[in-house]
Amino acid sequence: MKCCPSCFKDGIAKELVTTLSSPGNGLCDVCGSKTEIFLEITPESELSEQFADLLSVFSAVKDCRESYETLFDAFCGTWNIFDSISRDAFERLLKSMFPANQRIAKLLKSRVALDPSPDPKCNFALNFFGEKDWCEFAQEIKHIHRYHATIVRRDVLRDLFNALELVVTSGGSRWFRARRWNNKSISDLSVNELKEPSEKEAKGGRMSPEGVRCLYISNNIEGAMAEIRASKHDDIAIMEMSPSRDLKILDLSRIDRISPFDETVDCRKLASNLINLNQIKDALVKPMRSTDDAIEYVPTQYIADFARSIGFDGIGYHSVLHERNGLPTYNIASFLGFDEAFICESISMYNVKNIHLDVGRFCTK
Repeated sequence: MKCCPSCFKDGIAKELVTTLSSPGNGLCDVCGSKTEIFLEITPESELSEQFADLLSVFSAVKDCRESYETLFDAFCGTWNIFDSISRDAFERLLKSMFPANQRIAKLLKSRVALDPSPDPKCNFALNFFGEKDWCEFAQEIKHIHRYHATIVRRDVLRDLFNALELVVTSGGSRWFRARRWNNKSISDLSVNELKEPSEKEAKGGRMSPEGVRCLYISNNIEGAMAEIRASKHDDIAIMEMSPSRDLKILDLSRIDRISPFDETVDCRKLASNLINLNQIKDALVKPMRSTDDAIEYVPTQYIADFARSIGFDGIGYHSVLHERNGLPTYNIASFLGFDEAFICESISMYNVKNIHLDVGRFCTK
């Protein structure tokens, strides 16, 4: 049996299959796409070794409330790596990879449950928050134990966060920071006025509590304006800057898309925390209004502080306030101040001519 890169939407899996493939014309046995390169599926192939890891988190069960009817449902629902695949093609793929594996043969004939824990007596052995999920942890840290909430498996959270490392290289990119400049003199424009605020002036934000200095920047001018909620007729000062050193960024924009094919990722740790990772993503993209209680930022501030404690220079995340050509602005909350890690390229003044509002009715009385 043969597969092709088009079978997969997971970027690392696609790259692996492309690297291992040989030239050939025809239709792929798995996805049916017309292709010019194929990978012959064998039990000894590197792809088979990767799939063995992905399958290791499942167990055959007779009756379980949280089970899947088939291995196909369990695998696709957990890993979501295929672009398009039928159940029949999936089962033929596994039989080509594991022709004599009795465990996988049993999985293909049984109901299947996700069982990622190495300790069968403890279903939460690898869960960041123990028996809690992220939502329960967030409620605890907001309303019960603000300073003594516990991440039960800090090592697991650290390992998965390390898989989200993004290096922003020095001099290779431009970033923007905006500040309202209404009724102020242009002659007063300076780097000191546009860099991160002092400790006394630092307000609470999505990634930093009040009193903690943090440099919030965006990868385009309009996104930087949106982050300060610029309004029509506002005068806005924009500082364009570039990194003066490489920055180790925790890229939380990919927190729900960690690849199980990443060689640094333990599939059991990832499978144990898929719900947590998706809930953290939901918290990151939740829009906040100026009238909302700042306490809602406490959980994400905690995550940012954890990232700082394990050596990251900042947090990268998608804006919930601005898109360009259908893609959200990318923001960085830098733990390093301007003087430590950036160079000013220019400072410019802008006037907001128009604010476009795309509205939708959600309630009528």
